[in-house]
Amino acid sequence: MPRRVLYSKIGWRLLPILFLGYVVNNLIRNNVAVAKLAFVPALGFSQAVFGLGASLFYVGYVLFEIPSNLLLMRIGARLTFLRIMILWAIFSFGLALMNQPWHYYVLRALLGAAEAGFLPGVLVYLSAWAPRARRARFTALFMASIPISGLIGGPLAGVLMHGLDGAAGIAGWRWLFAVEALPAFALAALFFRGIVDKPAHASWLTPAERSAIEADVAADDADAAGPPRRSARASLADPATYLIGVQALASLCTLNGLILWGPSILKAAGGGDVLRVGLLSALPQFVGVFALLGNAELSDRRSERLWHTVVPSLLAAAAWLLLPVFHGQLVAVVILMMAVAAGVFGATATFWSIPSHYLRGPDAAAGVALITTLGAIGAMMGAAVVGWLADRTGSLAAGQYFYCATSLVGVAALLIGVRLLRRRITQPA
Repeated sequence: MPRRVLYSKIGWRLLPILFLGYVVNNLIRNNVAVAKLAFVPALGFSQAVFGLGASLFYVGYVLFEIPSNLLLMRIGARLTFLRIMILWAIFSFGLALMNQPWHYYVLRALLGAAEAGFLPGVLVYLSAWAPRARRARFTALFMASIPISGLIGGPLAGVLMHGLDGAAGIAGWRWLFAVEALPAFALAALFFRGIVDKPAHASWLTPAERSAIEADVAADDADAAGPPRRSARASLADPATYLIGVQALASLCTLNGLILWGPSILKAAGGGDVLRVGLLSALPQFVGVFALLGNAELSDRRSERLWHTVVPSLLAAAAWLLLPVFHGQLVAVVILMMAVAAGVFGATATFWSIPSHYLRGPDAAAGVALITTLGAIGAMMGAAVVGWLADRTGSLAAGQYFYCATSLVGVAALLIGVRLLRRRITQPA
């Protein structure tokens, strides 16, 4: 069987399940951005309370991400993903019952702990099914679930909150958290039946197909120009891993900014009621889908990852810088948020192909988990800092400048980190 046909078969079998899982994950994680427009005034929360609760999601995420990914190496992806989805559903439903700030804080932290390990687990999982030359496309198709969940999530949240508000005497934002918890239970069963830990266990592949996949992945390991295999400890002690992680920090910080504060930016620009804001918030995500897939396709064609990450990141930084200049001009704000989305999402798949290109085996499991953990710290930091800045200044402008500066720092760290990794390959210790 031609390799193109073989990897297309794998993609059609695995990626829809992984894709749906991350769509639901992002709906559950990010519905708080639209729900905020109702529950913050209803419960008397401040912007800082909202920002802190949003950031506490990443406390649980950071604490459990590396342990979860190392556990995945022991028990396999199927059981890991099953556990994650069941807990997503439980803690999301719990948010529908919150009344006090501490309820919000605890449940967001638990939701983050539940999710820990899903993204790096999928990245490590895909590395067993596709060689590096084909991985950006696989990663992009999976990562497309992020903007698509935003494309669905904003309007869906607006419709649920508007349409169900007051039903059975329950506020619309409570219905939103409860209803969006339900798909995770259904997906848990789908993952348990549909996910196979490795090609050798896939009954839907022929012996020849299994051998071909294993040969392609093994060829990466045998590539003389490729990175040497190292222990997990070596990866965690390597400064280059931390520098790559700074770009993850910047990327997830600014992505989180777009998702969590986007509806508030639109509302402040004259976006209207919660239904209209929910619909408008879908436009940047729509652009993000095409930017992510298109940039990944170009990256695979040219076999180049670094500059296909750097250039979109700089676009996002420029758009963040210009947003405060056009405050109150709704059309300009929507266009600039589209540019932020194009930059942030455009860099996503290409960036996450970089660690798996330079890290292997235990090195990859620990290194990718460390990099995503640093990314989670960025998202945590960004949500709290911007909430604090919004309360102190009375606007979101300072937060937008913060996201611009963070993007630029990430680009600089990535350029230095990749240079160090390339030096290690050409001059191994």
